[in-house]
Amino acid sequence: EDDNSPIDLAQEDGNKESPISSVWYPKRWKRSHLMCYALFLGCFLLCIWEFSYSSVFASNIYSFIILLRMFQMVCEIYFRQVMKEHLIVAALIVPVKITETIVTMGASDFFTFTFIYFIKFSAVIIQTVYLDPSLKTVLTFFPRWKMLYQRKFTKRQRLTRFEKQQEELKWKKINEDIELKLEGVEPLLDSFVFYSIEIVGNTLAPIMSIFLIIFKQTKILESYEIQPNELGYYTIFSVYMIPWSSFIGVFTLNANELVHGWRIYDYLAYQRYRFRSRKHRWILGSEAFDESISETMQTLDLLCFSSQYYFILSLFALGVTSILFAVTIFLRFNYNVLGDPMMPIIVVIVFIVCDLVRFLMHKISDIEFQFFGWNGLWVSKTLEGVVDDDIAAKLAIGEGRQADLEEERLELQAMNNDSFRHRFLNRNRPWLLQHLVELLTPHSMEALGPTGRRVSEYIRDVHADLLAMGEGAHKAGDRSDISSDDDDEDMAKRRDWSRSPLVGANLAIAQCWLKKARKRRVFGLLVEGYIQNQKQDKCSTCSRDEKMCTSLRVGLARDGLFDPYAIDYIIEKFDERYSKTENDPNLWKSFFRSNAEFSTICNVCTNRIERNKLNRDIRFPGQGRLTRPDDISSDEDEEELRFDPLIINRFSDEGKMMCKWLESARKRMGGEFPRPIAKEQVDQYVNRMRQKKLKGVPNYKNQASLISNAVKDTEEEERKDFNWGELKLSNTSKTLALRWISLARVNAFRLFLEKGDEIRSLLRSSLNSMNLEDDWYFGQTFRMDGENLSQEG
Repeated sequence: EDDNSPIDLAQEDGNKESPISSVWYPKRWKRSHLMCYALFLGCFLLCIWEFSYSSVFASNIYSFIILLRMFQMVCEIYFRQVMKEHLIVAALIVPVKITETIVTMGASDFFTFTFIYFIKFSAVIIQTVYLDPSLKTVLTFFPRWKMLYQRKFTKRQRLTRFEKQQEELKWKKINEDIELKLEGVEPLLDSFVFYSIEIVGNTLAPIMSIFLIIFKQTKILESYEIQPNELGYYTIFSVYMIPWSSFIGVFTLNANELVHGWRIYDYLAYQRYRFRSRKHRWILGSEAFDESISETMQTLDLLCFSSQYYFILSLFALGVTSILFAVTIFLRFNYNVLGDPMMPIIVVIVFIVCDLVRFLMHKISDIEFQFFGWNGLWVSKTLEGVVDDDIAAKLAIGEGRQADLEEERLELQAMNNDSFRHRFLNRNRPWLLQHLVELLTPHSMEALGPTGRRVSEYIRDVHADLLAMGEGAHKAGDRSDISSDDDDEDMAKRRDWSRSPLVGANLAIAQCWLKKARKRRVFGLLVEGYIQNQKQDKCSTCSRDEKMCTSLRVGLARDGLFDPYAIDYIIEKFDERYSKTENDPNLWKSFFRSNAEFSTICNVCTNRIERNKLNRDIRFPGQGRLTRPDDISSDEDEEELRFDPLIINRFSDEGKMMCKWLESARKRMGGEFPRPIAKEQVDQYVNRMRQKKLKGVPNYKNQASLISNAVKDTEEEERKDFNWGELKLSNTSKTLALRWISLARVNAFRLFLEKGDEIRSLLRSSLNSMNLEDDWYFGQTFRMDGENLSQEG
C-alpha cells in the first residue's frame, strides 16, 4: 500500500461514517506520532540523565533504580494504549532501558555498580515470569470488572430494548476479547517482546561505553566522577554480561513455559521457518498478516523476531540516544543552536551524508561472496513444499485462535498426498476433460517440457490415462496376477457402513481406542525432536556408518534392541506410574528422557528385521518334532471320552479353521486319504459313544439328560422290534399306575425347582464376578443381558 495514497475512512470502519479525507495517510501519521512521542520521551530521559549527576541520586541509587524500572512498566502500558502498535512501543522502550544502564554508572564505586546490575537481573526474572504477566492479566480483565462494577454499584435506570441489546453485545464482545487474549498467542508475544527489549539494551550497553570514551565532550564521566581508564572496566563488564544475560534469558523463557504453559520454543521455530520462506527481502513489505492475532501485534508477529526486528529496535534506540548525547554536549558547552549561522549548512550536510551512507549500505548489502555462500544481506530463499508434520504440530499454539491455520495446513497436506490426487482426478475426470481445451494454447502445446518432450505428447498421454481411468479399469503393462492398489472398493465399503451412533460396549471400546490413539500421537510428536537429536554416526547393531549403508535412522529400543513399538511400552509405564488421565506435556517429556532407550539402525538391519518378522510365524508342512508314542492314546481307553460330540458347519470360521488344520495334518502324515480303515474306526467310535450314553456316567451333572436320550433311543429301537397290542389293566393296577404317575410328576416338578435354583445361583455368582470396570472384556451388553435374565428368573 503506497504511503501517499489516502484511505477512505468510511470503508475502513463501517461503524463510523467518516468522510473521505485527502490528508489521511496512515503510515505518514503513524511515523509522525512515533517522532512526536520519541521527542517527548527524549526530553524526559534527558531530565533523568541530568538528575543522575546529583549527590541525591548517588546516595539513594537503589530506590531510584527501582522507580526507573516501574517507570519503564508505566511507559509501556501508556504507549500501548496510545500508539496501538506493539512494535512502536518496543522501539520506544529500548531508550528507557539504555538510560537505566547509563544512570547506573552514577553508583559510588564499581562494586555498587555490579551489585546493582545483579539486582536488575533478579528484577528482570521476577518481572518476566510473574509480575509482567500478572499485570497484563489484570489489564485484560479490567474491562469486565469495570462493567460488573457499573452493573452492581451504579444506579440502574430503565433501559429500552435497544439499549439492553447494545449492553449485552458490549458484554459479549468484552468476554470474547478476554478469551482471545488469554487463549491465543498474545501472552507469549508480550513475554518475548519484554525479553527482546532486555537483550537489545544489554547488547547496546558496550556501544554506549565506547561512545563515552570517544566523545569526551559529553562530560558524563566527569559528572559521575569516573576516570577514563576506569571506564574500560565498565565496558569489559558490559561485554561479559551479554552472553551471561542470554544464558539467564534461556532459563527465564523455559520457566515461562513451565509456569504459564507457553510453547515459546515451538513458536520461535515456526517463526524461523516463516522468515526463511518469506517472499519479500524486507519482510515488512509483505501484507500477509496473521489475522488470528490481535491487530496491535500483527506487525510484531510479521517480523518473526528476526534479525530485521532487532535491527529496527537497535537503529531507533541508537538514533534517540545519539540525540540525547548531542543535547548533553550542547548543555555542557552552552551552545545555542538557533544562534549559530552555520547551522543550516550543517543540517544540509548531515542530510547529504545520511543519504550517501544509506546508498552505500544498500550497495554493500547486495555484494555476493560465492565462496562463502553469501548471496547478500537478507536475501530471501525459495523453499519448496509445505510445512512438515513437525512444524505443523507447532501451529497448535493457541488452539482456539489457530483453527484457520490448522485447516489450511490440512488442506495443503491433502494436496500433497498421492492418494488424494488420484481420487481427485477420478472424481473430477469429466470436468477436467471438458475444460482441458480452455487451459491449453497452441503456443504452450509446442513448448518443450522439463524432460525434453513436447508438451503436446505429454498431454496426449495424460489425456489417454484420464480416459482409461475408472473403477476396475486396467492399464497397459498391468499384471493379471496382481490386484490394483486403488482403494475405491475400500472407500465404497466405508460409505456403506452404518451411520447409527454406537452404544454400549461398542461405544466404550471405540472411545477407549480413540483416546489411546490420540495420546500416542500427541506424545509421539512431543518427543520426536528429542529422539532425532539422539542419532549417532553409526548403526548400533552392525556398526555401519553412512558410507557403508544407504541411510541411518534413530528410533526407540527395548533391552538394547530396536523396537518400533517401544513408545507404547513407555506410555504404559507412564500410565502405571501416574494415571491414565495424566496428559501433562512437561511431565511426559521428563519421564520419557529418564526411561527411553535409543538405537540408531541402518537400512540393512531394518531389512533383516522385516524379513525375520515375516518368516517368524511361518512353519511349512513336515517341519517340527516327530510324533512320539506317548502322543497317541489307546483306542480302548474309555476315559478319553471327555466331551460330547460337536457338529460344526464346514463353511463357518471354526469349520474353515479345522479344515485347514486337517489338511496340514494330512500333509505332515503323508499318504492317501481317507484311509481304508477310516470308516470302520468312525463306526467304532460312534458305537462306543452310544454305549457310553446307555451305561451312564455317574460323575456327570447332566446324568438325567443322558439317560433320557438313551431311553428315547432304545424306545425307538423297541418300537421297530415289538408290536404292542391293546393293554387291559385291573382296578388295582390302574390305581398303582395313577399313583406312580402323580409321584413322577411331583418328583419332576421338584427336580425342575432344584434345577432352577441351581441355575439362578450360578447366574448370580457369574454376575458378581463381572464388575462394571471389566465391561471392556465381558461386554456391557452381555452383562446387562445377564442382569435382565436374573430379574426375569
